Amino acid sequence: MMKHMIFKFASGDSVIGKIDFDSPVTSDNNIHTLHDPQWIISEANGSMKLRDGMMLSDCDNFNIHMKDVLTWFTPSKSMIGYYEAAVNYSKLMKAQFDYQTNEATEELIDEYKQLQMEMQAKISIRGKTSSRLN
Repeated sequence: MMKHMIFKFASGDSVIGKIDFDSPVTSDNNIHTLHDPQWIISEANGSMKLRDGMMLSDCDNFNIHMKDVLTWFTPSKSMIGYYEAAVNYSKLMKAQFDYQTNEATEELIDEYKQLQMEMQAKISIRGKTSSRLN
Protein backbone atom coordinates (compact mmCIF):
# COMPACT_ATOMS: atom_id res chain seq x y z
CA MET A 1 0.00 0.00 0.00
CA MET A 2 1.33 3.42 -0.99
CA LYS A 3 1.72 5.91 1.82
CA HIS A 4 2.38 9.66 1.68
CA MET A 5 5.62 10.60 3.42
CA ILE A 6 7.86 13.61 3.88
CA PHE A 7 11.59 12.95 3.93
CA LYS A 8 14.21 15.35 5.26
CA PHE A 9 17.68 14.72 3.89
CA ALA A 10 21.08 15.37 5.42
CA SER A 11 21.59 17.93 2.61
CA GLY A 12 18.79 20.06 4.09
CA ASP A 13 16.34 19.29 1.27
CA SER A 14 12.84 18.00 1.95
CA VAL A 15 10.61 16.04 -0.40
CA ILE A 16 7.08 14.67 -0.23
CA GLY A 17 5.90 11.68 -2.21
CA LYS A 18 4.30 8.27 -2.09
CA ILE A 19 6.24 5.24 -0.97
CA ASP A 20 5.43 1.58 -0.51
CA PHE A 21 7.23 0.46 2.65
CA ASP A 22 5.82 -3.04 2.14
CA SER A 23 7.66 -3.49 -1.15
CA PRO A 24 11.05 -5.14 -1.02
CA VAL A 25 13.99 -2.82 -0.53
CA THR A 26 16.27 -2.57 -3.56
CA SER A 27 19.62 -4.30 -2.92
CA ASP A 28 21.37 -4.36 0.44
CA ASN A 29 21.77 -0.57 0.50
CA ASN A 30 18.33 0.13 1.99
CA ILE A 31 16.98 1.99 -1.02
CA HIS A 32 13.29 2.83 -1.46
CA THR A 33 11.44 4.23 -4.48
CA LEU A 34 9.59 7.52 -3.99
CA HIS A 35 6.70 8.00 -6.43
CA ASP A 36 5.58 11.40 -7.75
CA PRO A 37 8.13 13.34 -5.67
CA GLN A 38 7.66 17.04 -5.02
CA TRP A 39 10.48 19.10 -3.51
CA ILE A 40 9.40 21.28 -0.61
CA ILE A 41 10.73 24.80 -1.23
CA SER A 42 10.83 27.30 1.63
CA GLU A 43 10.16 30.90 0.65
CA ALA A 44 11.82 33.95 2.25
CA ASN A 45 8.46 35.10 3.66
CA GLY A 46 8.05 31.84 5.60
CA SER A 47 5.66 30.18 3.16
CA MET A 48 6.45 27.10 1.14
CA LYS A 49 5.63 25.62 -2.24
CA LEU A 50 6.08 22.33 -4.01
CA ARG A 51 8.18 21.74 -7.13
CA ASP A 52 7.97 18.67 -9.33
CA GLY A 53 10.97 16.49 -8.62
CA MET A 54 10.84 14.83 -12.02
CA MET A 55 9.74 17.62 -14.40
CA LEU A 56 12.59 17.03 -16.84
CA SER A 57 12.31 13.25 -16.81
CA ASP A 58 10.05 10.68 -18.43
CA CYS A 59 10.03 8.86 -15.11
CA ASP A 60 7.69 9.62 -12.19
CA ASN A 61 9.85 8.30 -9.37
CA PHE A 62 13.32 8.21 -7.92
CA ASN A 63 15.21 6.13 -5.40
CA ILE A 64 15.98 7.27 -1.89
CA HIS A 65 19.05 5.99 -0.11
CA MET A 66 17.86 5.80 3.48
CA LYS A 67 21.41 6.49 4.70
CA ASP A 68 20.91 10.06 3.37
CA VAL A 69 17.63 10.57 5.24
CA LEU A 70 17.65 12.30 8.63
CA THR A 71 13.98 11.72 9.34
CA TRP A 72 10.64 10.98 7.71
CA PHE A 73 7.07 11.44 8.78
CA THR A 74 3.46 11.31 7.62
CA PRO A 75 2.21 14.69 6.35
CA SER A 76 -1.00 16.32 7.56
CA LYS A 77 -4.23 15.81 5.61
CA SER A 78 -4.06 19.38 4.30
CA MET A 79 -0.48 18.82 3.11
CA ILE A 80 -1.54 15.60 1.36
CA GLY A 81 -4.33 17.54 -0.40
CA TYR A 82 -1.89 20.25 -1.47
CA TYR A 83 0.57 17.58 -2.65
CA GLU A 84 -2.07 15.75 -4.72
CA ALA A 85 -3.12 19.05 -6.36
CA ALA A 86 0.54 19.83 -7.10
CA VAL A 87 1.07 16.38 -8.65
CA ASN A 88 -1.99 16.81 -10.91
CA TYR A 89 -0.85 20.32 -11.88
CA SER A 90 2.68 19.04 -12.58
CA LYS A 91 1.36 16.35 -14.91
CA LEU A 92 -0.54 18.97 -16.92
CA MET A 93 2.52 21.24 -17.00
CA LYS A 94 4.74 18.34 -18.04
CA ALA A 95 2.43 17.58 -20.98
CA GLN A 96 2.49 21.25 -22.00
CA PHE A 97 6.28 21.40 -21.57
CA ASP A 98 6.70 18.27 -23.73
CA TYR A 99 4.48 19.77 -26.43
CA GLN A 100 6.36 23.08 -26.41
CA THR A 101 9.73 21.33 -26.42
CA ASN A 102 8.68 19.21 -29.40
CA GLU A 103 7.48 22.32 -31.25
CA ALA A 104 10.75 24.16 -30.48
CA THR A 105 12.78 21.14 -31.59
CA GLU A 106 10.94 21.01 -34.92
CA GLU A 107 11.52 24.75 -35.42
CA LEU A 108 15.24 24.36 -34.70
CA ILE A 109 15.52 21.46 -37.12
CA ASP A 110 13.75 23.49 -39.83
CA GLU A 111 16.05 26.50 -39.20
CA TYR A 112 19.11 24.23 -39.27
CA LYS A 113 18.05 22.71 -42.59
CA GLN A 114 17.43 26.19 -44.06
CA LEU A 115 20.85 27.44 -42.90
CA GLN A 116 22.49 24.31 -44.22
CA MET A 117 20.93 24.84 -47.67
CA GLU A 118 21.99 28.51 -47.67
CA MET A 119 25.56 27.60 -46.74
CA GLN A 120 25.71 24.91 -49.42
CA ALA A 121 24.43 27.42 -51.98
CA LYS A 122 27.12 29.95 -50.95
CA ILE A 123 29.83 27.30 -51.12
CA SER A 124 28.57 26.19 -54.53
CA ILE A 125 28.60 29.80 -55.84
CA ARG A 126 32.15 30.37 -54.52
CA GLY A 127 33.30 27.16 -56.17
CA LYS A 128 31.88 28.25 -59.55
CA THR A 129 33.41 31.74 -59.21
CA SER A 130 36.84 30.27 -58.37
CA SER A 131 36.77 27.90 -61.32
CA ARG A 132 35.90 30.76 -63.73
CA LEU A 133 38.87 32.82 -62.53
CA ASN A 134 41.32 30.01 -63.26
